[in-house]
Amino acid sequence: MSDAWQVLGLDGATATERDVKSAYARLLRQHRPDQDPEGFQKVRQAYEAALAILAGKESSSPSPLASIPIERQHSLGVGIGAPQIRISPGGWSPSPQPPSHLEEAIIALRASIASRVRQRVRESLGLFDKAAAEAGLGMAERSGQLLGAFGKDLKLLAEICTDDWLLQHATEGDTALSQAILGTWKSSGEIKRIQDFALALQRKGRHLSDASGATLMMQVACVLGRWQPKMAVDLAHKAFPHLPPDQRDALNQSVDNEVALGQIFEGFPDEHRTFWFRWIEGGSQSSNWRDSYSRQMLHALMTQRGRSWPGFNVLQRFMAPQAWQDLVSAIKMYYG
Repeated sequence: MSDAWQVLGLDGATATERDVKSAYARLLRQHRPDQDPEGFQKVRQAYEAALAILAGKESSSPSPLASIPIERQHSLGVGIGAPQIRISPGGWSPSPQPPSHLEEAIIALRASIASRVRQRVRESLGLFDKAAAEAGLGMAERSGQLLGAFGKDLKLLAEICTDDWLLQHATEGDTALSQAILGTWKSSGEIKRIQDFALALQRKGRHLSDASGATLMMQVACVLGRWQPKMAVDLAHKAFPHLPPDQRDALNQSVDNEVALGQIFEGFPDEHRTFWFRWIEGGSQSSNWRDSYSRQMLHALMTQRGRSWPGFNVLQRFMAPQAWQDLVSAIKMYYG
């Protein structure tokens, strides 16, 4: 049994349950199950054995899968019938060893992701959260596990996650997951989803008063500025006092730029705004204005705003010089 205390780096004569859990959490950072499965298994075994000794009885902590019927476990991709760890007052047996609770949950999660069945993914995600909490994983460690598990299928997580779940991570100091999901929403054009998340941030912003939370709020404001400029400004004002001083000016300028673009195109249909935003960024719509669709967008702009539109000054600030000259030439060509 001395091996368990040696693995944990503790003195078995004086260690408490709190000491065991703290040591376990520390060692998990060094032995991640996806990077060092053998090391992780050794740490997990020592953790369970040490807790069993302190409790004065055999470890009987149930797996987070225990409440799920056997048939459902099979459908989640978890193997059934693995041998159990045997712990006795005389020592602990390192083999044969079953998957840890956390490993079971990760296996189930990966299997559900491969199935692409939303309900299975939701159930497996709940199992993972439960197992991760039991294992003492912090939110940052959980995010690393999740981002690794979903990989190129991050869009699937973006579809099923809730605002409250993302905010739970953020309020406990981990904003990496929210930032990754935000990027996925942005690239997919999920503006409504971003707006909903921004509303959740406004409601619970007081719980995100640290620098990382404030930075997340500013990043959301940047994405939202073109589509909901007023909401973006409100979010930025809440975040600004808590931003790292050396980042305030740059983040604030980024939000101001996006809000300026959003304000000049307020009232335009989403299709038109999308065209102009892509064109400003130098996308495929940046052309010589001879195709019918580009002329249609330009005609709508000139009809609604006219040649004296102040927004032209804003466009010139953000457009590449050649793109600006192309626009000026097109206006002269079609509207004199």
